[in-house]
Amino acid sequence: MAMLDFMEIPPADTGNGDQDSFELFAREFFAEVLHFEIMSEPNRGADGGKDLIAVEHQIGSLSSTDIRWLISCKHKAHSGHSVKPTDEESIIDRLKQHNANGFIGFYSTLPSTGLNERLDSFRSSEYKIEIFNHERIESELIKAKRNDIIQRFFPVSYKKESTKNQKNTPSILFGKYAPLQCEYCGKDLLKEHLHDRGAIVVFLENLDTNEYVDIYTCCKGHCDRALTSAKRQTGVISEWEDISDWIIPSIFMQKEMALFNQLYHGKIKYREEVFEKLKQIILRLSQFSLREDDDEQKKRALHLSELPNWI
Repeated sequence: MAMLDFMEIPPADTGNGDQDSFELFAREFFAEVLHFEIMSEPNRGADGGKDLIAVEHQIGSLSSTDIRWLISCKHKAHSGHSVKPTDEESIIDRLKQHNANGFIGFYSTLPSTGLNERLDSFRSSEYKIEIFNHERIESELIKAKRNDIIQRFFPVSYKKESTKNQKNTPSILFGKYAPLQCEYCGKDLLKEHLHDRGAIVVFLENLDTNEYVDIYTCCKGHCDRALTSAKRQTGVISEWEDISDWIIPSIFMQKEMALFNQLYHGKIKYREEVFEKLKQIILRLSQFSLREDDDEQKKRALHLSELPNWI
């Protein structure tokens, strides 16, 4: 799935001062990502069939070669149309005019079949032809780790990806990552079921003594059923909660406060070994919960706050 939304870059027909954004993006891409030397900068008006002229310095162990590229930018992401032969006319004449020996199509969509066929006919020992479509551009940006360029031209995509990465990256609170395992199958629930509500925390409470006699984490489904069967006791009921809810920062803090209140007021008791298990679970969950709620988690927290509170 594509990470970057090229529609964040304004179209070329805005007329509000942003119409050169895609060409400026191309300039940054070739200069800062591919390290080409820019010989002719983007400019408005008649450009003689080029948006950029750049030289690629290829250095080998015994010799070096310079390729002078004519770079043609076509930004059609907003319409979703492919780049057609009529969008790239007289390519050979343009190469000769600018004394270039290579052509690069820098496109936010894809070249049409007709244009691909025309470009294939131009590939020879005399001229080099390269196409950078949206997928290749994204791949090169990610490979080069140029988050600064991504953030500048794709701010929404950058924020969305940063939030997603943050959600899936644990805070290193204990010197190294500490897994939270399913008590039945041993899977790391924080890797397998972090956000899909496929893992739970289960509390076993003795109703006669108001004491928690066990607590464990497991996968929903088979593992949960197997553990429930094995741990079934007379007079003991089970309660469970989604681990994905526990890692929502605001919900995590609510659970912590509720636990403190229960202990302070003596509403509930824990067996010593159960309380130790609870502390280990909380510590491991904190690797993902000690951060600000993201937008999705804020919505989920609001939904959970509307549910009855039986504590």
